[in-house]
Order: sequence, then C-alpha cells, then structure tokens
Amino acid sequence: RDTCAAIVDKWHGAEDGRIRVALLSPVQHEAADPGAADEVFAHTRIMREMSRRKGVMWHQDGHRNGSIALLQDRTGALGPDAWLSHCVSLTDGDIEALVASGARVVHNPSAVMSIRGRCPAIELMEAGAVVAIASDGTAPDRSYDMFRHMWQAMHYHRRHFRDEMVLPPGKALEMVTIDAARAIGLERRIGSIEVGKEADLALHTGDPLSAYSRVEWTMVDGELEFTRRDAFELDTRPAPLTEIAEPRKEAGVEWNAEGGPTVAVVGGTLHTVTAGVIENGTLVMQGGRIVAMGAGIAIPAGARVVDATGKHVWPGLIALDTRLGLFEIGSVQAT
Repeated sequence: RDTCAAIVDKWHGAEDGRIRVALLSPVQHEAADPGAADEVFAHTRIMREMSRRKGVMWHQDGHRNGSIALLQDRTGALGPDAWLSHCVSLTDGDIEALVASGARVVHNPSAVMSIRGRCPAIELMEAGAVVAIASDGTAPDRSYDMFRHMWQAMHYHRRHFRDEMVLPPGKALEMVTIDAARAIGLERRIGSIEVGKEADLALHTGDPLSAYSRVEWTMVDGELEFTRRDAFELDTRPAPLTEIAEPRKEAGVEWNAEGGPTVAVVGGTLHTVTAGVIENGTLVMQGGRIVAMGAGIAIPAGARVVDATGKHVWPGLIALDTRLGLFEIGSVQAT
C-alpha cells in the first residue's frame, strides 16, 4: 500500500502530464482459489479507496463468467474511472454492472482470452458501455499493430453474428481513437481532432484500413516523430497559398504571433472523428496544440507548411494495455 501511494505521488502527472499511474487488483473468477476470495476483495477495496482518494484510474485484467457482477456486489469498485481488460463470456449480470456503473471495457481481440471466450463488445456498446480496442501487445503472438487489431475485431464479431455489417470500419476507428481516450479518462486531451486538443496526429495516404494505404507521418504534441522519407516534399513542391480570412477563434484557443513556432497542415482531408470530415482542410498548430482548423482559413505568417493534398489526417491511434518496461526489467540481462 505504501509503495503504491509513493509511486502515485511521485509519478502521476509527471513529464507535463505524459506519465499517468493507475492502480490495479487481482481478479476473483471461477477458476481462482475460492479460499482466497476474502483476501482478494479486501485488497481490491484498499486499492480502490486509494485510487479514488488520489484521483487515479483503477484497472483489472481477466474477468469472465459472472466475476464482474460478483466484484461489484462485494466491493462496489466499478465506476467511470475504472477499466477492465478482456471481459469474456460475460453474464447478463456482468453487463448490467458495467453499464450501470459506467466502467470502461478494453477489448483485446487478438489475445488468448478472446479465444477462450468471447468479449461481447457489440452487446456492451449497444447497452451503452464504452469499449475500446487494444493490442495486449507484449505477448509474442500479437504485436502493437493497431490496424491488425481493428481488422481482427471486425472479423471476430462478424463471424459470431454471421453478419458482415457488424462493427463497421468507422466504429472500429472510433474504438482506437476517441473511445480509447474515453476509456482512460483523456477524451478532453486526445482521441479526436478538435481545437484545444493535443496535436497527436497521423497522416494516411487513404483509408487507414485499406491494404493500399500507408502512414506518411505521425506527430505527437505537434512534433513529427516519424516521417516516411520526404513525405512532405517541402523542398520540391511547396504548398500553394492564397490570401483568405484570418484563422477563426474557437474554444478559447487561438494563434498567437508571439506564441512560438507554428505548423500548418494544408490541403488534406481532416477526419475529426467527433465533428465530421473536413475536405481540403487546414490545420494550424502552435505549442503542441491545435489552434485553428477548417476549410478556407488563413495560414499565419512564418508558419511551417506541410502539404497534405490528396491525403488523410486522422487523430493518432491510442494503443492501450501496454506493459512495456515491466516485463523486461529483471528478465532481460540488458535491463
């Protein structure tokens, strides 16, 4: 308990909010030792009280066959600040507990748990629960390829319902962007392209789920972290500029002439996720945040211009449920 509290106090919100800590507890399910149930639930109550008191999220991994309803009955641990991974072979009582409490579900369609039982993601979403797609990517048989996991999820549920219209691509993309952000309580910061949100973006040459599309670049806080060669062609084909109105002001965020370097992505199709599609859009970023967006807005003087003509800009995908760094230490000699 003291160790967990010390870690939260030291690291939660560190590095300008990039590091966030969640507390967790073991799951008591039908395959677990029934003699340990009282101890497991006592541990859960302690961790849950601490997470609520310190304002951090709480997590469990591996629920199935009535264990969620039992958890809520014994501890009252569920709530909008809780997310549960896997969640297979759920009972009606499990689904009712999730929906009533507002707890989030992280669906890992490529994981072994999704073979042992089915996560009823479609039924959960129809009932009103927030469900995100994740990778469970530390295992050697899956990876962190979120495109793969979206396709896996679509085929997984379409095969179950024998219906190729179940889980359309647009919803799968929401489940790795805005729904994933909601699942971890960060929907006000990331997960969609909106004025005031952090400029975490990916530029695709077409539909992200098309085999013929590729990622040209990715951006975090307005800074390019990956570029596929000279994807912008800034030296050979600068973006055409026209004199039009000044950038509009929205949501209390605006471009500041003295606010530092500015980047403008122009000519692309902006897939905002939450506010529709903007054709031939312009996206203006400053200080790691989106300050203006739309069709036909002016590019501030001195801005670095990125030509996205014919390409598609989406919010950066959010890969949940990573344990990178936890398994390596102590098991790999180099760490």
